[in-house]
Amino acid sequence: MRGLQTHIIDLNRQDSLQLLRIQNNLHSLALAMRDMVEGSEPYPLESWKMQFDRIRIDLEDALGVEARINTGVEKAGSAEAVRRRSVAVLELHRPDVRAGPRGERGGSAGP
Repeated sequence: MRGLQTHIIDLNRQDSLQLLRIQNNLHSLALAMRDMVEGSEPYPLESWKMQFDRIRIDLEDALGVEARINTGVEKAGSAEAVRRRSVAVLELHRPDVRAGPRGERGGSAGP
């Protein structure tokens, strides 16, 4: 019985850490998008690509770990809901979704 309790506590701890990681990535994405749109930084839009790529890679990894943790331990569909919402955010990184007719956004975030 004690082994089962320890296992469940460990799974819950890992799950909580991954959810915090996902939340942190989404928050970082929101802050970067805000900075990009406000134009407070004098960088062209293309210069934000590395930051968004880093966030996307870490978010994809966190979602993968979260899926492995929740394999066989479904919580009333919560893991699937997190995955669906996060995939929607990741779709913003697809070139055919975010780009204009020539695959470029053009312009800059600065004045």
